[in-house]
Amino acid sequence: MIVVIDDESDFLKALVGLLELEAYEVSGFDNFEVAKSFIFENKNRIKLILCDYHIKEGESIAFLSQLPPEIACCLMSGDDQLEQVKYPIINKPFQFEELFQLIDDNIRSS
Repeated sequence: MIVVIDDESDFLKALVGLLELEAYEVSGFDNFEVAKSFIFENKNRIKLILCDYHIKEGESIAFLSQLPPEIACCLMSGDDQLEQVKYPIINKPFQFEELFQLIDDNIRSS
């Protein structure tokens, strides 16, 4: 299962829909608290978390650091000047092939 967290509702719906069309099991969330509850309740099923870097309600890196370390996490951002972080970053807008490669790489290694 893939969890997508992004506070831009149109982007979130589009990404979740795209991943479902590609036969991924996916759940989308627009805030950290609901996502965190879901992640801890389903931590054995989740293989990857795709999280927007710039979410209005808080710091995404601090949020991701609270999650189970065995779940792969990747950041999504339209800002190509991000400082180095411990999570892979995919820049928005991204090509579908780039997204699917990132997903496959992280799901296979988890």
